[in-house]
Amino acid sequence: MRDGDELAVDVPLLADGGGHVPSAPAYPAASTRLYRDGVLVATRTGSPGRARFTLPQGRATCRVTSTVRRGGAPGTATGVTASWTFVSDTTAGIAPVPVSVVRFSPVLDTAGTAAADTTLRVPVTVLGAAAHGRTRSPDVSVSTDGGASWTRLPVERGAVTVRNPRADTGVSLRAELTDTEGRTLTQTVVDVYRTW
Repeated sequence: MRDGDELAVDVPLLADGGGHVPSAPAYPAASTRLYRDGVLVATRTGSPGRARFTLPQGRATCRVTSTVRRGGAPGTATGVTASWTFVSDTTAGIAPVPVSVVRFSPVLDTAGTAAADTTLRVPVTVLGAAAHGRTRSPDVSVSTDGGASWTRLPVERGAVTVRNPRADTGVSLRAELTDTEGRTLTQTVVDVYRTW
């Protein structure tokens, strides 16, 4: 949200399958950075996906990058990074800044894991400014080495099919999109689930 030269970020990076934001997790590291025309304006630490910034007056291309790292309990992502770019200008009052997120919704067991050496269909849902046809399908990639390397997956009928790796391996997913107004999102979830 933009209010004059103030920019408020409030896009929770962590949520359960029902969309509930965890109330008291441990975050070893959480930060949000704001760039204006490619120059770092400020960094805020603390609550992931939530921060306030003061911008110089005038129109500019902004990039907000928010990252959270946490412990690797089964069924919980160990890291999430989302980066949004958009054009913003000084406003006369409160005005929304339309951004998007992508939800990955694999059906997992009660421990948040999936069987190794099988295929798993993972629904991919675009929410926010790019939803309802305001973007083509996002580009989705998978990693089984903690994000060191990525393989593109085709999005078919609103989902990707992941070939699960060997047991006790984390499966990470990344989505990239551009909406019809040119705003972009790159979102990475490390260890969406683990195999057993």
